[in-house]
Amino acid sequence: MMNFAPPTGHSEGQSTIRPPLFNGSHFIWWKARMETFLQNVDYELWNRITDGPIIPMKIVDGEQVKKTRSEFTPEDLVALKKNAKAKNILVCGLSLTEYNRVSNCNTAKQIWDALVNAHEGTSQVRKFKIALLFTEYEAFEMGKNESLQEMITRLTLLVNELSSLGKVLSTEEQEKKVLRVRPKSKWNVKVTAIREAKDLIRMSLDELVGNLKTYEMDMEDLNRSFESDESDDETALMAIGDSDME
Repeated sequence: MMNFAPPTGHSEGQSTIRPPLFNGSHFIWWKARMETFLQNVDYELWNRITDGPIIPMKIVDGEQVKKTRSEFTPEDLVALKKNAKAKNILVCGLSLTEYNRVSNCNTAKQIWDALVNAHEGTSQVRKFKIALLFTEYEAFEMGKNESLQEMITRLTLLVNELSSLGKVLSTEEQEKKVLRVRPKSKWNVKVTAIREAKDLIRMSLDELVGNLKTYEMDMEDLNRSFESDESDDETALMAIGDSDME
């Protein structure tokens, strides 16, 4: 499984006013944060990365040609500023090593695509990674002594990795996976109740997890109560035995 876990501690770049820093590690984590950062600053900046820069054009003899600098309108300058701002934010979020990798790129889209190809591979490589990760997803199981939260964390990391590579799993698919990987002996009653009530149709993934967590805590309380009662019974029997010996 690819390393998706975020770095520990509060490293440079974790700010709402400056772009997240990428130093060559944890690219998937950085990519998701940079996308969110750009969209928050100005959603148009993200469009410039995904769609490429806006080039001021004019019609000459029925054909589109690029405008010269002297022909730029105020609207053209605004669009060009968006291009430059998107590129500047990306560059400011790169370490020297990563900047050198993209220093010859002219647009924000070229920078982004170069980083993706360098750290996630070409489209063919990404398809291969998706196939490996999806196989892992299909075979995903809950550990014998694993808690619900630990299982959900592992599953979420796997789903996020797939999503970052372009394989998006629906909420319904994730919910069904959560219900399938629960230990049957422990969760049969609860899972059956949820399925029979058809709650998945209107239940979010967070609600499903919360529902299962509540059930898990109830079961743990019952087990503790049962163990406590057994312990009290054993103590009482031992006391009776001691008194008989006297």
